[in-house]
Amino acid sequence: MEYKPGKAERTKAQLGEAVISLLAEMPPERITAEAIAERAGMGRATWFRHFSSKSEAATCALVARWMRWAADEALVLGPHTDLLPFLRMVYSQRETIALLYARGMRQSVMDASAKIAETFVGGGRTGYREKFYLYGFVGIHDEWVERGFAETPEEVAAILNGLDDLMSYMPPQ
Repeated sequence: MEYKPGKAERTKAQLGEAVISLLAEMPPERITAEAIAERAGMGRATWFRHFSSKSEAATCALVARWMRWAADEALVLGPHTDLLPFLRMVYSQRETIALLYARGMRQSVMDASAKIAETFVGGGRTGYREKFYLYGFVGIHDEWVERGFAETPEEVAAILNGLDDLMSYMPPQ
């Protein structure tokens, strides 16, 4: 899988990484646009040109991380992707994800998870099966984080594989 983000995507990912970095130091309400821009090595106007919220920026950073990882692993994300490598990568980033949850930015992680899950269900098709899997994936990912990553990536993969079994009972579109 080739992942070559353009300049705007790289800028957005850099700003998102700055938000995540600052969240490790202070609560989100204390983080200013100036602090984000300074941490990212950019001007304040750049922040406002690309984002309207810290949550949106954090989502962007996670998606960029995950897509970069998929490209580095030459993983083709699609409806028949083996999710275990992806879950292992998420598990390796559990400290960042737990930080986002602790700082009240749970929605950022869920939104990033949904964006990645869209690639697993065929890139935007909206049938019942695809929506079922999309929301099931996001819900299971959310529960995994809420449980403090108590299950191994292998155990979560088995749960997700169970969704495939459930989907077999659903009527085709």
